[in-house]
Amino acid sequence: MFSIRSSLFFMVALVTSSAPLAIATSGIAPHRTDTLPDGLPPFIKGKHFTKERLVFGEFLFSSQLLSSKSGVSCASCHSPILSTSQEQSKIRLINSANYRESPPIYNLTYSQRLMWDGASPSIDNQPRLPLESENEMNINWSESLENVSRTIEGKQYLSGRDIDSIYKHEVLISLSVYLRSMVAGNSRFDKYMYRGENTLSQNEIDGFNVFKGKAKCSSCHSVDENSATFTDNGFHVLGVGYANGAFKDNGRYGVTGNYLDKGAFKTPTLRNIQYTSPYMHDGSLSTLEAVIEFYDKGGISSPPNLDSKMEQLNLTETEKTNLVLFLKTLNSSVYSYHPFNK
Repeated sequence: MFSIRSSLFFMVALVTSSAPLAIATSGIAPHRTDTLPDGLPPFIKGKHFTKERLVFGEFLFSSQLLSSKSGVSCASCHSPILSTSQEQSKIRLINSANYRESPPIYNLTYSQRLMWDGASPSIDNQPRLPLESENEMNINWSESLENVSRTIEGKQYLSGRDIDSIYKHEVLISLSVYLRSMVAGNSRFDKYMYRGENTLSQNEIDGFNVFKGKAKCSSCHSVDENSATFTDNGFHVLGVGYANGAFKDNGRYGVTGNYLDKGAFKTPTLRNIQYTSPYMHDGSLSTLEAVIEFYDKGGISSPPNLDSKMEQLNLTETEKTNLVLFLKTLNSSVYSYHPFNK
């Protein structure tokens, strides 16, 4: 569950590969696995990670009982299976003064300073922000806790607890545990990079070389010899939303008050990037081709605090095409990691 309007950080059918996707028709909940997918760093459990909390958090994530808005749950805007749809966009825009695109919700256990502007210092703290935001779920804690405690899942998990503050803590922690469990990996790229399998075409390999080299994508979308999160967890000013001497959305500046952070937003992961359009924090670019053109031109060069990494790339049409082909090799299944039998 993630803050969409107030502040945000940064799925899934593999149409470019012959390998079938397990999640294609699995509904909201991702498949459970006790094996961490290839391509990911060692899993970070955190101090609250238990099987009971994970199961309870999965229930809460899809429950409408946590929102004062009828028919809205965390899953309404953050489906682990599909990226943003028109219907979801309408939900997100209710009472929204400042639109921000909904990010994917996998591999967040490796992330620091969540939300597009880093407003949440950790994944354990994150669920509180969208739950309590007037522009999002606007939870009535007393009413929601009472309703949750009456459900079968609530009775099973909250049995014996009779203090509202404990209920509230367990709801927030259980949601964060479920979010932590969701992972995406084992893409064709991962099989090529970390298993040495022949899963990429020559054009896709050429695109990977452009990604690492001339396009300088990997300077922010991290890849190393053992794993690839495809994010540096940093905040960068690309010029998106800058016009007439000001940013429409000041981004991280609203958190830090640092002038250099005006218009800075978090680097999103690129995993399943083909299915998480539209792109950028404001959803202003609709295709991968448009994103590559944006970077090829050096972003929007007029902001005085533009990130020093933003410069014209002068990519050829073939390099652009191959780069898009490479990005599509990052598509994979999304899983809920249950390492409790290990």
